[in-house]
Amino acid sequence: MKYKKRITAMTVLQDGEALISETATLISIVDDGAGEYLSISQSGGNSVNAINVDPCEWIELRSSIDQMFAEMKANELTK
Repeated sequence: MKYKKRITAMTVLQDGEALISETATLISIVDDGAGEYLSISQSGGNSVNAINVDPCEWIELRSSIDQMFAEMKANELTK
């Protein structure tokens, strides 16, 4: 039997923060039997908040997020 290695999760967090930090974001490949999707989650205390993204959604979702960040930047107040 042959085995392969596959990366199925990644954590994004601020430098110096622990994996259990409330600001740590876990990005995982999940498959509940109907095909793979991404789960993006953060833990805050006793709860976990997550969004699930289907590969077919990603292009429009990413485009919309980029557009909203551009909108925020265009309307930034001078600090």
